[in-house]
Amino acid sequence: MASSHVGPIIFGNQRTREQLLDNGEVYTFRTSDRTTGDTWARATRTGEKLVDVTVEQVASIDDPSPDSLRDEWAFRSGFGTPAQWWDAIEEVHGPPDTGYVYHVETRNVEREDVVAALFETRMESPTYHVTLDDERTFEVTALDSTYEPVEEYDEGSGYFERTIEFDSVPDVGLKPDRYPTDVGVIAVVETDDGWGTPTLHAAVQHVEDDELVRWEYPALGTIATIQEVDDGE
Repeated sequence: MASSHVGPIIFGNQRTREQLLDNGEVYTFRTSDRTTGDTWARATRTGEKLVDVTVEQVASIDDPSPDSLRDEWAFRSGFGTPAQWWDAIEEVHGPPDTGYVYHVETRNVEREDVVAALFETRMESPTYHVTLDDERTFEVTALDSTYEPVEEYDEGSGYFERTIEFDSVPDVGLKPDRYPTDVGVIAVVETDDGWGTPTLHAAVQHVEDDELVRWEYPALGTIATIQEVDDGE
């Protein structure tokens, strides 16, 4: 449904949200027809903008089932297979009578320049001004790096990560028993076609009964630009 006004698209499911932010695209199933074109994505109905996106409808399905979901859609849905994707759909909607599949892709992200800057300094510890696509800014110092090249994975994707330290603890919407820290990660997926979209993540401790359960890494947003801070600044 094309329209001159395209409302924001909501990604409440963490797996679909991470697929979009980490890879620059996602296929999403909806039970209602929606507007298409250039818009932006957010995690909740009243949440802040995560990233600018373009929404395109690729299918309208009567009486949908797992067989209606193509393998190539499922692979980029965040769920891996049509059966796993369908289980997630039924968990939210029950057995739907109709369905619409949309391809959502990020835009206005200078991903190659950002990744090149991070990769070239992976053996160093520079400080950067990071600007997200929603125009929030952070100052971070790069620490360790991890690189797993795409050719080493049968699944067709590798990854590059830089552990970073924020100059101040970022503001993160937290679930109960979660505690923010001043560290985080910049992560980007590598495929045969090149780098995906670099994403800034906070590092949060999940603590119960004074015991650390695990570290969690909620996404703050996709990175639009990155600029190294000179020593004289």
